[in-house]
Amino acid sequence: MSSFFEFPSHGFRFLPGGGPTTTSTQLQASGSEFNSYFIIPEAATITTVGWRQNGLTGTPGTLRVGLQGVSATTGQNDGTWLGGATNYVDYTGWSTGNNGAFVTHTLPTSVTTTRGQFIAVVLRSQAGTWDASNRVQISRYVSAGGSATGTGRYFSPPYSSAGGTIDATANNDEIFILRSSSKTYGNPYVSYNVVAATNTSNPDEMGLAFTMPSTGFSTYEIIGCRFNLGVTTAGGTFDVTLYNNTTVLQQITIDTDQLARSSGGTSEYYFDEATLSTLNSGTEYILGLKARSTVTGNFYYINMPTANDITAYSNQTIRYCERQTTGAWSFTNDTRLPIITVLVRTTAFTGGSGGMIVHPGMAGGMRG
Repeated sequence: MSSFFEFPSHGFRFLPGGGPTTTSTQLQASGSEFNSYFIIPEAATITTVGWRQNGLTGTPGTLRVGLQGVSATTGQNDGTWLGGATNYVDYTGWSTGNNGAFVTHTLPTSVTTTRGQFIAVVLRSQAGTWDASNRVQISRYVSAGGSATGTGRYFSPPYSSAGGTIDATANNDEIFILRSSSKTYGNPYVSYNVVAATNTSNPDEMGLAFTMPSTGFSTYEIIGCRFNLGVTTAGGTFDVTLYNNTTVLQQITIDTDQLARSSGGTSEYYFDEATLSTLNSGTEYILGLKARSTVTGNFYYINMPTANDITAYSNQTIRYCERQTTGAWSFTNDTRLPIITVLVRTTAFTGGSGGMIVHPGMAGGMRG
């Protein structure tokens, strides 16, 4: 019995019309708050809280940052600091150099959480001068699946509140970071980036390097993939190739004249070899997208603050790679998450019978 699923399970989707946009909220009055809400997916010990600064005017006062519980009555933070009555950080290190970047804080006491616990990331303008001339813009969310443009991930909550009002807008991904010693939670979105590629560009090929876990199944096949090529001009060709390092295992060529979504958007592509390669769990493979003509195609990735923050989007071992022509792959850009999904069919299991257990974060219909 085989099982079908998609990998990795970051759940990003592309819609026509360009890249995602971020929406911000302003703190400019003393005592005002901005809060993001999140359900903890597993037992964790949270050591670090982070938020994304989108803009700065003047020199605001003290920003108090910490974690609180969530009221089952109001759906908002309950006013009690998790980890103790003074378990928060008072921040005054304002700099325009942090615009478009995350500001992170190590909590005085780590917060032990349990699976299913509802928590609030609380940012409060605590003291000092807060007004129209001394304020901060905080990134609230990145545009998501239900909007006319951008990307989206299909999970929830999260949601946010500002000024005592909950923003219940659907299909938006709140931007914040929670870190334990080994894993990141939340949405560590720094920027959405484009690699414009032609047959003479450097790089001309971008890839998702992936390693399937060795538990559950031992061998599998890649039947296809999902990505946004971003081609707006006909008359070009691109290769989609499955590699073992630089050795070609499977390959299809895409003619841009045949693309139904020529203005952008996600499409699925399938390898047409009569016999697919048998791949081994625990071995790294690469799904590469390569420009073969002078027509420009855009390859996409999300940028994060640190390499380990990729764990917020996927529990699997994945990384970004790129190269020019037939040279060696470069893996130096380890804060990038390539927006490529491979479509998998398992072929042999490591024990018992039945299909692979699908992680709750997986989206889409490729489940066994």
